[in-house]
Amino acid sequence: MTIKELDGKHLTIDEALEQYEKLIHKTAQRLKGIGYKQGLELEDITQVVRLTFLKIFEKHNPEKLTFVTYAYHHLYIMSMREIKKYNSGAYVPVYIKDLEHAIKRDGLEGATIAEAQKHYPDFSKKEIGFAYSYLQDKKLLTFSDYQGEGEGDKGYFDKSVGKDGDYTAIFVRDFMSRLDKTDLDIVRSRLKDERTEDVAQRLGVYAQSVNRRIRRIRRKWNDYKEGAEI
Repeated sequence: MTIKELDGKHLTIDEALEQYEKLIHKTAQRLKGIGYKQGLELEDITQVVRLTFLKIFEKHNPEKLTFVTYAYHHLYIMSMREIKKYNSGAYVPVYIKDLEHAIKRDGLEGATIAEAQKHYPDFSKKEIGFAYSYLQDKKLLTFSDYQGEGEGDKGYFDKSVGKDGDYTAIFVRDFMSRLDKTDLDIVRSRLKDERTEDVAQRLGVYAQSVNRRIRRIRRKWNDYKEGAEI
């Protein structure tokens, strides 16, 4: 039986599950909204989180990070990835899926619910909202998943934010919250098409310094996607 040192305690997997049961349930509660849209009940979500905990237990290296720090970050991210793959929305009603396809076909992804209802009067606002929510959840928009050829930084960071500047992908939101104030300012500026030279001038640094930070942000993002601690 595997025994690991977790924050100064030598625990078996069963002991670790008992020790960190509160963290598992807290994480499951945080994932309820996503899980429900995939047709999962809280009990199912908790089981996914518990299975993810087993993977984390096996991978944890106590020489690098305390277990609670490692688990708090990875338990949420890894469990969410598993939940989003679960049945791929099989529990979403067929008529909602049909509405989602109609919204895409008619180019109304950016419309408000009220505007969409004018096009689909047979659907209630609640049903249209559900379709938009389902449509949005299927679009996991990330930095490096959209790196346009020859588009520079704008192409690298584009489509990771919505039209209102709100970060649409939960991974992106979590990643952005970990950036320091200057890095966050640089990313937002590049998303607004502000030139590197203008960003540097505003920050009172050289353009090379801004470019170095951008490269570092990219490395951090790639590490984050691989599940590494930033």
